[in-house]
Amino acid sequence: QEPCRRAALARRRRQFRTERNVGPTHAHGGCGAHVVMAPAAARAREAAEAPAPAPSVEDAAAGWAAVTELIDARMQEAILHHRYCAELANQMRESIKDVAAEYVCPLTLELPVDPVMAKDGRIYERSHILAWLSRNATSPVTREPMGTELTPVPIIRNSIEKLVSSGAIEGDIAEAWQKASAKKRADEMLVKETRAKA
Repeated sequence: QEPCRRAALARRRRQFRTERNVGPTHAHGGCGAHVVMAPAAARAREAAEAPAPAPSVEDAAAGWAAVTELIDARMQEAILHHRYCAELANQMRESIKDVAAEYVCPLTLELPVDPVMAKDGRIYERSHILAWLSRNATSPVTREPMGTELTPVPIIRNSIEKLVSSGAIEGDIAEAWQKASAKKRADEMLVKETRAKA
């Protein structure tokens, strides 16, 4: 009887281990120390693979309102930026006009083609200040005594040329300077040709 009882206990132990460790719901089929995990993983996989529910009309309207609000905000930013750039451009044009006014010859009231600086610190067209000094010993602006020394300022001419060619200085004053500059170049070429033939 004792061997039969031992055999029956052994069978019951094996049956208990089989029912505990082996089965379709165990994540690591033979290790009784781990937890049964297959049903939870299956449910999570099914939830992930399920199609997303269609948005409601309220959700769609709210999303469209948010997009419209963002577009309006971007448009307002663009408008403000455009206005800022326009104001900045106007300020730059006014500044350039102020600079151009400093370059205008007090005798011709035009931009000088051959600018020189007199002893009074003013910029003049060379031919006109020379004609003035041949008759007067004073500054055309201050009427105070002034020497006859003149200093060429090619940097001023280069600045004027750049401002006119770029369109920063425009209008009648720019056209007059272009015509005078073209005439001066033509006269210089004629002088060079005459000297070459002599």
